[in-house]
Amino acid sequence: MTEDFDLEAITGTFDTSSIRIYNSYFVSTRIISCIKTTINFCCELGLIRLDRTCSRCRKPCKLVKEKRKEDARFPLTFRCYNRKCILYNRYLSIRSGTFFEGAHIWVQEVILMASIFCFGKYDYESLIYQCNIRDDETLLSTRSISDWLTFFREVCIFAVCDHTNGKIGGPGLVVEVDEAKFGKRKSNVGRIVDGQWVVGGICRETQDVFLVPCPENRRIAICLLNIIQNNINPGSIIITDCWKGYDSLTESGWNHYTVNHSYNFIDPNSGAHTQNIESLWWQVKRSLPDTHTRKDGHLIYHFGEFLYRRKFFTDMPKSLLTFLKHAAELYPPPI
Repeated sequence: MTEDFDLEAITGTFDTSSIRIYNSYFVSTRIISCIKTTINFCCELGLIRLDRTCSRCRKPCKLVKEKRKEDARFPLTFRCYNRKCILYNRYLSIRSGTFFEGAHIWVQEVILMASIFCFGKYDYESLIYQCNIRDDETLLSTRSISDWLTFFREVCIFAVCDHTNGKIGGPGLVVEVDEAKFGKRKSNVGRIVDGQWVVGGICRETQDVFLVPCPENRRIAICLLNIIQNNINPGSIIITDCWKGYDSLTESGWNHYTVNHSYNFIDPNSGAHTQNIESLWWQVKRSLPDTHTRKDGHLIYHFGEFLYRRKFFTDMPKSLLTFLKHAAELYPPPI
């Protein structure tokens, strides 16, 4: 990580097609093993820039190697050489204003952790040891891993919100709606006794979904109606179970069908069923880590991750590229 390199080798370009699958092995051996390729890779995806103007005099800064200390994260910095500028000869890290700003771990460790995150099979212990790339064998703390996983999920939420049309369904389209409770079971058995109520919906034709925690954790008719109005397009055909909280949908002008699960999974008269939303609940709960049982704001982060994977990770070998490009959209480097 501390090898010397020629500044002219920093071209800002990287052939992303040269790597077939962006898993932790290829990221470790083909990208972060060399400072030059790490920087070029980040430039190619828009995470950093090799040019910047001074924030004070607005004249171009010069990219130079960091000489004050050996920085294995990114040994590059910008300097303003305008003698009339108040910021003359001052250093500004190339990471400033980017996705990597304020990182107390190496950029290489962030990229490696992101590659493991994108493939979905991870836990804290595996991340600690798989991200062990320092010569002195220093391990990442669980606090650092927790913080960066939260940052990653923020990127997921941003991308889902930025690349979706908002409401699902539409005239003649069928949307299945249901509510579920996420939380703890007493002695790990039986019904959930403490947790968060969530309303979900899935459009059969487009497979678009929404997941919304109930405001103030209240599972009441007015909350359900507001969530449906905010997340489903008018003209949609809504199918739910026979819970009385949905009775006001027809009165509010929705085309509403029900299925009574006490007697049938599929209504014998209308053919209505909620098998798609029931399957969605199974997928969501299966994707959640054990920590989702806490009644804080973390549940929405896990929902964002689930929806992001469902929407964008259609090509798993290239999932890291997709994720880092979205990170660059959320944190565009200053010009």
